[in-house]
Amino acid sequence: MILETLQSSDGVNNAAISAIFCVKQAFVPSAREEIKDLLIINNCKKLLDYLRISIVSLNKENFASST
Repeated sequence: MILETLQSSDGVNNAAISAIFCVKQAFVPSAREEIKDLLIINNCKKLLDYLRISIVSLNKENFASST
C-alpha cells in the first residue's frame, strides 16, 4: 500500500523509496528501545509514536499470543 503510493508519486524513484524504507527500519528498533524501560502511562505520546511507526506499513493486523 505505501510502496504503491510512493511508486505513483512524481519525483520519487526507486533509490528514494529504498532510502525511506531503510530509515524506517533503522528507526523502529530505536523507538522500541526508547520506550522499553519507560512507564507507558507517563509516556503515552512516545508509545503512540512508536505504534504509528511500527504498524504504518502493515497490510494486516498482527496479534501476539500471550500463551
